[in-house]
Order: sequence, then C-alpha cells, then structure tokens
Amino acid sequence: MTDQVNEARRRKIEGLLREALDPVHLVVEDESHLHRGHAGAREGGHFRVTVASAAFEGKSLVEQHRLVQDRVRGLIGTEIHALALKTIPASRWQPG
Repeated sequence: MTDQVNEARRRKIEGLLREALDPVHLVVEDESHLHRGHAGAREGGHFRVTVASAAFEGKSLVEQHRLVQDRVRGLIGTEIHALALKTIPASRWQPG
C-alpha cells in the first residue's frame, strides 16, 4: 500500500470515530510501515487508535472496544488489516 492510500484510510477512520464518539481526544496512527513485508499488509493498513470519549463512561473495556470496532467494521478486512485500541472514558482523560 502506498503511504497516500493509508493516509486516506487514516483520515476515514478518524472521521468515522469523531462522528460516532464525539471524542475529547483522538489520535489515529498509521503503523503500516512497521509491517512491510507482512502478507496481511497488502490487504489493508495497520492502525493504532487512542480515543477518549464520554461514550465510554460506565462501560467495560470490552464494551468500549466494541463501540469503536462497530463503527469501523465495514473497513475491517479491506482497508483495515489490524487495529490496536486504547480507549479512555472522558472523565479519566488527562492531556499531557
């Protein structure tokens, strides 16, 4: 995949998550360059998401991750090959 394609994918992921979760903090990192040569890297990108949102309040970590995964599900297997998540309830977010 070209860096330009993965940047477009990164922006798409970011847009979907901003729309769905109204985050107080969101970083979507393209880590595809770390996986060059890995067979799965041809089908889609490798991304790391850190997101803090009020939508996660009172939810278990599994429920928080499901909220994120449900929003990007249509991209998994085509545009997303791997997705690492760090979710944080907004009340626990500390900019830093």
